[in-house]
Amino acid sequence: MGKLTQTRIKSLKKEGMHGDGGGLYVNVSPNKTKSYVLYITIKGQGRRKYGLGGCGYTTLAEARKQAVEMRQAARAGIDPKPRAQAQTTRPTFKQAIGPACDWIADVKGWQGERKAKDWQGLNNRAVPRLGNLPLDAIRRADILSLIDPLWREEKHETAKKLLTAIKQVFAWGVEYGHIDHNPAEGIKARQPKEEKHLRSLEHGKVAAALKKIRNSRHQQAALCLEFMILTGVRSERGRAARWAEIDLDAKTWTLPASLMKKSKEDFVIPLSEAAVRVLELVKLTIGEGSEFIFPASRGGGYMADTNIKLLLKESGLFADTCIHGFRSSLRTWGREAIKAREDVLELTLSHKLAGALKRSYQRSDLFEERAELLEAWSAYIGA
Repeated sequence: MGKLTQTRIKSLKKEGMHGDGGGLYVNVSPNKTKSYVLYITIKGQGRRKYGLGGCGYTTLAEARKQAVEMRQAARAGIDPKPRAQAQTTRPTFKQAIGPACDWIADVKGWQGERKAKDWQGLNNRAVPRLGNLPLDAIRRADILSLIDPLWREEKHETAKKLLTAIKQVFAWGVEYGHIDHNPAEGIKARQPKEEKHLRSLEHGKVAAALKKIRNSRHQQAALCLEFMILTGVRSERGRAARWAEIDLDAKTWTLPASLMKKSKEDFVIPLSEAAVRVLELVKLTIGEGSEFIFPASRGGGYMADTNIKLLLKESGLFADTCIHGFRSSLRTWGREAIKAREDVLELTLSHKLAGALKRSYQRSDLFEERAELLEAWSAYIGA
């Protein structure tokens, strides 16, 4: 007889492993989901860990039976994982979310608030359609039916986060032997490349657009968009800006190396007088209660791109430009209107440099030149 009973398993609350005997345990995760885990030593291969299913859909008797058969296989030097996979009751997509979330959180070191925010799209968008389907019954087409409409509606960030979370649920299923492969693997985000076919205004029309943006009823989104226009940064980088990265006295915004692609050094963005004024206005209107300069209206984190898109639509600008389009306007103005040096312009836009341009960056970060460029840009658009 083992140490555990079905009744005791239901009453378990303490986080961690609770032994039944013979290497079989019930694991209580940080969010209180419970699953069976078996530790066995395979002859000639060493000690292994296997998941035998969640306690909500696998009984203690089933887990013990699997454990006995897997130990017998292990003594013969056979990896029992395929048997566990064949015999374990397949969890539904909804049942898999909890243990998969805990598994990913352990791997990535997420905390509660971050974890909940990153996975909330699963319950809102995936569960209504996939929730009652066993993991092994879900096909690539089922996943695409969730992702494709979001791309068509230009909800690119939402689509990427949802696809990432779905992939991680199936990755957990593969890791714990519930399915053979990840049906979401290979599905790629189909957001248009930044530099191609994106709507943008002629640089001479940006000043008039900025006036419309400032007159919007969406004041927080308007301040965020103006800040991005003035600094030339990408949408997510601007929306995710933190107060800790800003030095108003030095007029700088320092992005840690961890946020920069293929860079081992911090990247310092010069702030024009107009950009500093925007931040001062943010302090007065939004405040500094969040680590993010432009916080989300609810749920924590930073402002969603949908807030900016709504502003553009209501201001009558959406048909002519997208968020990234203002970067293109800045680039065109720099090349055509003031004949800016290519290395200064490319570095201002945080583009990857190559060849002679890369060598110039290795000698200097061109901070002063970039500061002059952004100051002239803010004056040109009437900021």
